[in-house]
Amino acid sequence: LAVGCQEGVPLDCPGADAEGILDSVQLLREIAQNKTPEVGSRVAVIGGGDTAIDSARSALRLGADEVHLVYRRTRDEMPAHPEEIREAEHEGVIFHFLAAPKEIVVSEGKVAGMVCQQMQLTDWDRSGRRRPEPAEGVEFTLDVDTVISAIGQSLDTSCVCVETSRGKICADAHTLATSKGNVFAGGDATDGAMTVVDAIADGHRAALAIHSRLSGEPMPRAKKRAKTRVDAAVMAQFEAAAEEEIAAAEAPKIPDSYRRSGFAEVEHGLSLPVACREATRCLHCDCVLIES
Repeated sequence: LAVGCQEGVPLDCPGADAEGILDSVQLLREIAQNKTPEVGSRVAVIGGGDTAIDSARSALRLGADEVHLVYRRTRDEMPAHPEEIREAEHEGVIFHFLAAPKEIVVSEGKVAGMVCQQMQLTDWDRSGRRRPEPAEGVEFTLDVDTVISAIGQSLDTSCVCVETSRGKICADAHTLATSKGNVFAGGDATDGAMTVVDAIADGHRAALAIHSRLSGEPMPRAKKRAKTRVDAAVMAQFEAAAEEEIAAAEAPKIPDSYRRSGFAEVEHGLSLPVACREATRCLHCDCVLIES
């Protein structure tokens, strides 16, 4: 089972059931299906990950006049890719850092605004980031008619037939075996929303475990990635070359006037000469100096 996290995490604040509250996962799913979901003219997106950025940029392309992105930490703590953040800013998304939704203003059952609580960073948490706490008495209100929740994703437990706990499939950390016979699980469904690389790695581990169970052979140990080792003379050449490093090439983009009019790809490919130059750039990957 590698069913992923198909459900968006709903907002937990007064007014969160009003008309005009949208789920980012459902919004992006409909866009991927070539549908045209409706958003209002003034949109607020809650979250700081790539899904939040995708939702904000998509809202502009769906016709919103202004889009606000509200994130409870600072820009430096945003998990979204920095380039995506820059592109969103370039397209006109308005960022509100150190802020969190406190209440949805509702009028006649519809979203009429959002009260935001100003936040401040305190101690470090398990993610390696400082924990946001409310700054008492400091609030502001955004005049919006649509709120998109992009604060996380969760497993739809109705589609699985194995034991789950806290919204995740229970699976052995080593073999990925579940509570039900020959059923194995991995990816976001067992670990929460992560990356496709993590899911692929789980697929490899599960394949080894399944082979072991069917063949009776012992479960092989995971292979460690081989490292490239270079001697001091070669390392000196790398260090000398590092002083003349070529900056990464920036792909050409479509004109700004076209960006908000549809979902055309923003970046074009590199030209052949630029691509060849890019291929010659040394990234100094995986080099380990051999100690003499």
